[in-house]
Amino acid sequence: MIELFSDKYFIAAVILGLCALIIVLLIYLLRKYVHKTYKRKSAINTITLMKLETPIILMGVVLAVEIVIDKILQADATLKSSISNISQTLVVIAFSYLIMIIADLVLIKWSKNLNKQSASNAHEEVLPLFRSIKNILISIIAIFLILQLWGVGIGGLVASLGIVGLILSFAFKDTLANIFGGISLIMDNSFNKGDLIELDDGEIGYIEELNLRSTKIRNFNAEEVIIPNGLLANMKFKNYAHPSKSIRIKIEVSVAYGSEPSKVRQVLMTLLKHKTEVLKFPKPKLFFTEMGDYALKFKLLFFIKDYNDMYNVKSQLMEEVYNELRKNKIEIPFPTRKLVFDKKRKII
Repeated sequence: MIELFSDKYFIAAVILGLCALIIVLLIYLLRKYVHKTYKRKSAINTITLMKLETPIILMGVVLAVEIVIDKILQADATLKSSISNISQTLVVIAFSYLIMIIADLVLIKWSKNLNKQSASNAHEEVLPLFRSIKNILISIIAIFLILQLWGVGIGGLVASLGIVGLILSFAFKDTLANIFGGISLIMDNSFNKGDLIELDDGEIGYIEELNLRSTKIRNFNAEEVIIPNGLLANMKFKNYAHPSKSIRIKIEVSVAYGSEPSKVRQVLMTLLKHKTEVLKFPKPKLFFTEMGDYALKFKLLFFIKDYNDMYNVKSQLMEEVYNELRKNKIEIPFPTRKLVFDKKRKII
């Protein structure tokens, strides 16, 4: 019995068995934590759990085997060095895979929180891109670490990758500008699908689709306008849906000289008071803005609930303003020009 416990192969088997028990215990605790956190099993949680288990088991097995071969079996230096390089390579691969999975979970959680705050799924557009960039960066770092473990010089490789990256950045600068422009628009919550926007060139339309490279707008002529995101991100535009759907409407009114401004105010404000589409707060306002060449000019300002109704409401109110002014015998002037003649019938 004593000889059995002194046998190095038996000791190695015992250590491997203990390591296996520790790994099983860790997996059990991990499953218990995940199930407690999510409170219920789901297909997504099960898949995520299986992904986490794989690199943990691999790292545990590799480390246990390396310890046994190095400390217990006491292999020769050459074999020990080769096994060490192989085990460290496997650990780097497993650890990189584990980091990718954890980063995926963080990105998904972050995207869901942003979507809840903005009541939109727009951030899901950039999630695949972030995941791809993350996987590429982690993979490159892992490859460099593995090459260093095996004594391969990476200075020339880094320089080559830098040159290739510089060439690609120049070749695809417009595409990259559009992609990063799309990311900035999505992350800033500049607009969501269905919002009405007005560009700085006067183009007005509804957001039909928001992609990483371009944004599609459907204007009032039922035409689809496609704008590169790089251009849109640097453009000044107006979003009627933000910060709320309410919008202020402006109607300019001109009346003839000799009209009483107080009477004009009473007629127009009474008209707005009985309009259900007009919000009571902020209160409607009327300003006497100018004594023009041929008319007294007023500006009527009021808010409505939904910007989608602004053209209909404005059209109806302009018609009612006209009718009310005529009904109250307030003259609406038109441009006139006075000609003065001298005795020879020449215009002075």
